[in-house]
Amino acid sequence: ETMIMLSSTPSAAAPSTRYGPALTLRAPVAETLLPAAVRFYRHCKPLSGLPGIISLGVFAAFVQTRSRWLQREYTRHRSRHMTVACAAASAPETAKSDPLIVYVLLRKDLHWPTGALINQACHACAAMAWDAREDDQAVAYLSEVEGQMIKSTMGVKTQVDLEKVAQKLSDAGIPFKLWVEQPEDVPVCIATWPRRR
Repeated sequence: ETMIMLSSTPSAAAPSTRYGPALTLRAPVAETLLPAAVRFYRHCKPLSGLPGIISLGVFAAFVQTRSRWLQREYTRHRSRHMTVACAAASAPETAKSDPLIVYVLLRKDLHWPTGALINQACHACAAMAWDAREDDQAVAYLSEVEGQMIKSTMGVKTQVDLEKVAQKLSDAGIPFKLWVEQPEDVPVCIATWPRRR
């Protein structure tokens, strides 16, 4: 049989018990799996003998697999947020004098209703945020680590001008999203990834 033990220490070794090797779950994995363990215990409490042993073995196998995945996900997300927080804390003056900013560039020659043009800028910004979701500066910007989300919205006269700006951004290595409205297939708006000026 396997004894399931919950541990709050990040590096606790699995102890041996008179029942055999214990399965130790680390926090916050223990907190996540505890409700499932309680439900399982209540369900299998009436069982005795071989059915109970088999059920406990199946649950222990599930816990082992699930706990490894949860611990991996927790470590990955914690590492990402710690990196962003440390970067913001290490350069507070830079954040004030040269904050992260998103530039939005919208065509002015379309003669669409104001609401439709606003929608295009929203589409471009939303698509940019999705594309940049793994970028540390984008995460800091969207999490408001610096306490602000600055955007600068500008206009260009024609599609040709919009495409020229897109080419200049590409040449300079500045990532951006060019929103092309469908089904018309019309390039409408550019939104840059969050960067310092």
